[in-house]
Amino acid sequence: MASVYQQSVRLKKPVIGQMHQHSIAGGSRQIHLPLVVPLMSTQDANVAIGGVLFDIDPERLLFPLLKDWPMPSQTSETLLVSRDGDDVVFLNELRHKKEGLLSRTKIEAGSLLLASQAVSGATGLVRGVDYRGVPVIGVVTSIPDTDWYMISKVDVSEIEQPIQAIAARVSLTIVLLVFTCALLLLFWRRQKHLQYEAAQLHAELQQQALLKHFDYLSKYANDIILLMDDNGVIVEANDRAEAAYGRSRQELVGLHVFELRRSSEIVDFADQWRELKAEKSLLFETYHLHRDGSEFPVEISSRRIETESGAYIQHIIRDITERKNAEARERRLMDIRIALSETNDAILRLEDEATLFPVVCRIAVEFGGMVLAWVGVPDASG
Repeated sequence: MASVYQQSVRLKKPVIGQMHQHSIAGGSRQIHLPLVVPLMSTQDANVAIGGVLFDIDPERLLFPLLKDWPMPSQTSETLLVSRDGDDVVFLNELRHKKEGLLSRTKIEAGSLLLASQAVSGATGLVRGVDYRGVPVIGVVTSIPDTDWYMISKVDVSEIEQPIQAIAARVSLTIVLLVFTCALLLLFWRRQKHLQYEAAQLHAELQQQALLKHFDYLSKYANDIILLMDDNGVIVEANDRAEAAYGRSRQELVGLHVFELRRSSEIVDFADQWRELKAEKSLLFETYHLHRDGSEFPVEISSRRIETESGAYIQHIIRDITERKNAEARERRLMDIRIALSETNDAILRLEDEATLFPVVCRIAVEFGGMVLAWVGVPDASG
């Protein structure tokens, strides 16, 4: 143990010691595997001040892993071996020979024994014989930071037996392969045809569902309704839209929605579109264009609709020309009321009638929104 500890402290890394046996009560023996982990100084990371010794039970934690094999096999086996002087030490229990743990055999020069080749430096794919003297093929791997080697081997006879059986049936296999390829080709063509029909049906059902949804909305709405894809391209329009814009449905479908706006409003489109995608709904006012280029104010209630086939944008658009005109008339009447009120106050305050006319003119311009036009008075000659 001391040498393992000294090696761990010197190398400043965990070190696995030699596997060994201890006698326990009842005369049986138990396998132990020491592991030392150095404790490094907090003052200097390069100085080891001690170590922790772990006593691992390989029969419980290691050897069961070696018994697993990725596929059913009558002869396959995984071995852990190491070298001790002129001996090869088999660290785990042998599958085909009950000799207990840590069994040994002599290393002979030029030996075909796979374990001897492993501890002599052979790695990778190696062919030889195993401890039974049976020809085997194995893969030898050196385990880092240990003097162990892992050998995964299988009998040559088990490998060659299927090859011989395959050779006897190769003609039948070729015939079956050709027949299977023909069936697969027919199946593939049939599947492609079914997939195409399913895609067509799916697209048709989605289109019908979309149209039914749009028709339902259009049926009960007197407002303009436009349905767009997620990029703003119009895919459907109701009858009210045709009348409002002076364009047929065929002309509206395929237009980008910003083509219906007046040019000075397009700069706000990108911000509104981003806000709509983020908030899922948006209410705003803008100006749209008739076919002849004339403008009319609109109020747009917009909503993003998620479907299986993608996202759509629905605009419910209301022509607010009358409302805007009413608001303008109201503002005009308010301006006139203010102008009359200011004029009455001026009449009551002024004492000089000569200044009344200029004051009234100023009030009319400032509060009444009027524009004065001066007309010259002709002289006596003209």
